[in-house]
Amino acid sequence: NATGVMKNPPDFIHLAIGCVIMAFAFSTIYSKWARGIHSISQGAQFGLWVGIMVGFGSGIIDYATSNLLDFQGALVNGLIYVVFNIIMGVLAAVIYKATSK
Repeated sequence: NATGVMKNPPDFIHLAIGCVIMAFAFSTIYSKWARGIHSISQGAQFGLWVGIMVGFGSGIIDYATSNLLDFQGALVNGLIYVVFNIIMGVLAAVIYKATSK
């Protein structure tokens, strides 16, 4: 495993920019996927699939191509991504439902 790869402190400007880009992309893709039906279960389902794609798909590809995590770490990280994206999906659904007429 690699050591000393995390920045301390993080580059907060680029972190914020990355979060805004991720939120905009996630929200835009969700709005197209939901097709006007904004429920908590729809948002959670969308977040689940994004989490599986990013967390497990990309995570296992990263495991196969780098030494940042062992396989168990890649799986735990994938699970964290799934939970995080389910929460994001639910929030997106709630916000879209509240702002749509």
